[in-house]
Amino acid sequence: MNRDWLWAGLAVTAAVAAFYWDWLTGRAHIWGDTMAEYFPGLHYFATSVRSGRFPLWISEVRNGLPFYTDIQLGIFYPPTWCLVAVASEERLPSLAYQWFIVAHIAWAGIGMLWFLRGLGVRPEAGVLGAMTFVLSAFMSLHTVHAVMLQGYAWWPWLMECVRRAVTRRSKTALASLLTVAAMMVLAGHPQIALYGWYLATAFWIYLGWKSSKWWRCVAEPVAVWAITLLVLGVVLLPVAENWWLSGRAEAARGAMTEGSAPWPNLVSLVAPNFFGTLQAGESPVMFWGDAPFGSRPVAPWNYWEFGIYAGQLAVVALAVLMFNRRKPVVFFLVMFALGLWFYLGRYGGLFSVASWALPGVSLFRVPARAASVICFCGAVLVAFLVEALHGRERLRLGWPLAVLGAVYGMIAGLWAARVFPPLRRPVSFWWSGESILLSGILAGGVVLILWGVCAGRIKPSLATGALVVLCFADFWLAYGEYHRGRTSPEEYFADVRGVIVAVRERSEREGPFRLAQYKETGLAEKVVFPINIGFLHRGFETPEGYTSFALRHTARVQNLTNLPVKLVLQNVGATLRAVEGTKELVLAPYPAGMKRARFYSQARVFANEAELFAALDRGELDVEHEVGLVGVAWSNTHAVGEVDFLSRTPEQDALRYRTTGPGIIFVSVTDYPGWVSNYPMVRTFGAFHGVIIPQAGEGVVEVRFEPTIWRWGALLSTVGGALALWFTSRYGAAPS
Repeated sequence: MNRDWLWAGLAVTAAVAAFYWDWLTGRAHIWGDTMAEYFPGLHYFATSVRSGRFPLWISEVRNGLPFYTDIQLGIFYPPTWCLVAVASEERLPSLAYQWFIVAHIAWAGIGMLWFLRGLGVRPEAGVLGAMTFVLSAFMSLHTVHAVMLQGYAWWPWLMECVRRAVTRRSKTALASLLTVAAMMVLAGHPQIALYGWYLATAFWIYLGWKSSKWWRCVAEPVAVWAITLLVLGVVLLPVAENWWLSGRAEAARGAMTEGSAPWPNLVSLVAPNFFGTLQAGESPVMFWGDAPFGSRPVAPWNYWEFGIYAGQLAVVALAVLMFNRRKPVVFFLVMFALGLWFYLGRYGGLFSVASWALPGVSLFRVPARAASVICFCGAVLVAFLVEALHGRERLRLGWPLAVLGAVYGMIAGLWAARVFPPLRRPVSFWWSGESILLSGILAGGVVLILWGVCAGRIKPSLATGALVVLCFADFWLAYGEYHRGRTSPEEYFADVRGVIVAVRERSEREGPFRLAQYKETGLAEKVVFPINIGFLHRGFETPEGYTSFALRHTARVQNLTNLPVKLVLQNVGATLRAVEGTKELVLAPYPAGMKRARFYSQARVFANEAELFAALDRGELDVEHEVGLVGVAWSNTHAVGEVDFLSRTPEQDALRYRTTGPGIIFVSVTDYPGWVSNYPMVRTFGAFHGVIIPQAGEGVVEVRFEPTIWRWGALLSTVGGALALWFTSRYGAAPS
């Protein structure tokens, strides 16, 4: 029996390797946020650690920002440190990162096999269930959000730990559960961890509610999740501080239902590309499913957010098992239905109730990510269907086939009637028709195999082999081209015509400055270099950046409409623009730019930051001679002074000053809790460092990033660790 499950694991791993073969061989590449945000961040982390430095701060983007608090980079996630092992001081190979992602997908498949084995299915059924899970829409499409897959890969492991903790009352199972729950959070995407925890809680209640101590099935999972959060306090408390100081807090409240799937997208449960696609290359028909009635502009990126396809085998399994229910099947049928309802967001109503009633739900946008629950439950239903075939169970097929026929007929009717305005374009019409036809053919193949086994004309073992081939082909036809990025990160983030080298050389001669990319209309993020270029080229600093958290005060500076003031405050010393219609690049110094550090004796004090930024926008504050302060008592003098850098690292600056009187040293680095100095500090211009020099003379100012909030987090982690030990030691009394 164990050997059969070993072969099952090898089969699932082989399926994953075949599906992502071009990634494993380097013939295709990551794209989307995986290339734009996650790979650059991990590149910076791995190369910094290899250089002997744990990065707390990064200077190269957004005028500087805390690095260790970006949870989506997963730098405290243990498997991430495998990337450190393969990196050098200068480079993390993108191929290694692609292997890292594929390894997580394979790990998800092995975990699903383990969970399905615990549910009592045989290896043949486990293979098809696991293949469905690892190739389904959520896993395939969110390769552009690799951090989601890292957390999603732990879902089946979590569910099996829950099953063992409830049915065996095992201390080992509970300890494993706490470990897996922590890994899901550390993986880097709290929303995916939260949805997995709620699914596991529902499963816990389902397994334990009939016991005489039924209250345990509610109290115990709550205790597990609470203890997990406490244990992770040393990581999560600094993250929470960054989140609170960023625009994410307001965005979560203001855009909570952003990413709600309109009800027509339920069609993609059956025909995955009915509404078009969004590919790394050119998309034959751009996705239009987020605005099926043409009432608002199309957002093609919702293609990966709205994907819920779990394969034709899952569609057939859903229909058949609705009329052939067994105890475990009922739970996953109900969760599948609730996942679909939640997926609709503001169009369904369940999300509004859940965001009010369930802790944590309101913190995250894109309710369509409940597709994770849909695809997980769809995979389990596939395994139960195949298990029923191997068990020679008498399945009622009349009503299921009638329901399937009605569903496909309704979708074909919507298509033929061109109910959705985009279908009036011939290219969209024929594309959607082809998607329906292909789905119908694949579903027909599944039904024929199912009928053949039930009628005794096809052996279950032969049927399993045919279903494996059909399952793989189904997902390959749907998503086989999707993950094939055409440009490697090494090419995407490469230096262009020696610009980065030239900027570094000038910075070494003249002192630090930032490079702004420029269009005729003003600053732009992508003119020559992509955003986050600084993550891969240390010392090459730009004002822009694409990170999980954008600090509010930094955003206010970057939202200034007074361009000269914005460039001066952000220490822009050069601009780069591409001449329109040619391949010519113009790298020009910005003579009006201010030095990174500057001495002021004159200050204007404002009552609040709103008044300060309004004055900056109107040009009422002479930034050449006056520093802007908020709520600080200051007496102006006529002192003059000079400031020079002695040394610079991301976490520490040393400056030498000479002054004829009191003043303030402005440093164009983002102000953030944790920066300390041997002189009093104050926020300047609403966003930057300021160091108060109390009297005339000369000296050395040291400014260091030494955050202390992690100490409070360590205290929470200590309490959580003690509670985890106590809870585990008390666990194990079997309920009657």
